[in-house]
Parts: sequence; C-alpha cells; structure tokens
Amino acid sequence: MNEHVLIYSYGSEIFLNLYDDDTSMEMNVYDMEGHCVWSAEGKGTPFCRISLPLATGFYIVSISLGGETYSEKIFLESI
Repeated sequence: MNEHVLIYSYGSEIFLNLYDDDTSMEMNVYDMEGHCVWSAEGKGTPFCRISLPLATGFYIVSISLGGETYSEKIFLESI
C-alpha cells in the first residue's frame, strides 16, 4: 500500500481505493507470465470493485494514475 492507491483482492474480485480520484487512470491485469489479461481506462473513482472471470492464481494489477504507476501482486480465486 502507498499513500495514493490501495489494491487488494477477495475471492474473484479486485478492490481499489483511490485517494486521488480526480485524474484519469489506466488499469492493467497481468498473469504471472507477463501477458495482459484485462485492461481498462477512465476517470478514477474513490472505490472500485471489479469481478473478473479469470482462473485461480496470482496476478499483477498495475494502475497508472497522475503520471505514476502502482503495482500489486494479488491472488484471485475463480468461482
């Protein structure tokens, strides 16, 4: 965690808390081999909940926000 972004997961969902929600953001989810499996861009919101139909395993969530990039390794569990 850092002072601008909190990235965490529970089950098959990714949760984001963005403390600077007035800027545009780009989010990418990568598998552990480095392949992008999901991406989106738009304006940041204070809280975001994303459910992805991905296989159980570890992923890297990367968020570009205000000229800085934040990454976090997460575990998703498919349902």
